[in-house]
Amino acid sequence: MWVMVPEDLKVPEPFIRKEFPGGLFAALPANLSVIGERWDLLQDWIVNSEDFEVDSCPEKMRYCLEECLDYVTFHAKETPDARRQLDLLSPVRRISSGETMNGDCSGKPSSGKAEVMLELEPRRVALPDVTLAGCCFEQKAGALPWKKHVPWYRLAQAIYRTGPDFKARMIMGNYTFTLLCGHYGREEWTDRRTQSSSSRVQPSAQAQPARPFYLAGKEGTVAEVFVAVEISRPFESYPEELLEQVLPARDYLVFAAWIDPEIVTRKKLPSNKLYSAAAEYVAEHNCKVAANFCLEREYRADGQNVDRIELYVPLI
Repeated sequence: MWVMVPEDLKVPEPFIRKEFPGGLFAALPANLSVIGERWDLLQDWIVNSEDFEVDSCPEKMRYCLEECLDYVTFHAKETPDARRQLDLLSPVRRISSGETMNGDCSGKPSSGKAEVMLELEPRRVALPDVTLAGCCFEQKAGALPWKKHVPWYRLAQAIYRTGPDFKARMIMGNYTFTLLCGHYGREEWTDRRTQSSSSRVQPSAQAQPARPFYLAGKEGTVAEVFVAVEISRPFESYPEELLEQVLPARDYLVFAAWIDPEIVTRKKLPSNKLYSAAAEYVAEHNCKVAANFCLEREYRADGQNVDRIELYVPLI
């Protein structure tokens, strides 16, 4: 915790003086009972903004601020969490008109500053059975696959409560799986995920006459997502919201977008381009695909920011 002081104040030990660089911030009011959700909302707003992005200036890109205007009330024992008020601030900068995030099918870098790479000619990948531990989150009406909302902090909180050695039971915990489920076939998905922790995720393998929701552009919407980490063995205990599922072995078409992990910020990778490329490729090659789900994988070299995203289109 930091307290603002006059510039000429001599700070006694053991306290230290720290100067935070000024600038433009995206801000959102919150209270302690909803702070995780509000941070997610703030970051979603930034990554979806067409005008602003996270300020990647070296001295700014690794910090955010929680500003408390009345720390006496905030820290009083009798104050309920709902009255512990905070302002959440994240450094941003205005996107200049010359910066773009376009790439080509060959994996060449984009012409914009972010140097986003796109792999729009798919690879065929066979995944073995994968044991996952994760949480299901329903989506708001009209949620598009590339605009879904994932409260990652809730998955992290659930995993933290599984036991002290949770890290030893995860396989590359910085890499996550997101299964997107459409409204078609949703009843089967829901029935299976509410069974015991040993149940299997087995979305229907039957294609429907209409295009799968994830290949239908702005006409296709997401009903819910299952976000998870891969585990090598079960956790010691499972909070109510955490499920253990097995993703069955299957072949996929894989499209990808990535950025150099050394320069990654919280800027959202253009996953909409992956869905557009997938729709075009499947239609052109008359591929038979599962209609009611698809898979995304997120990679975070720094443990926080997504520097690579892959779209897995399930084949049948």
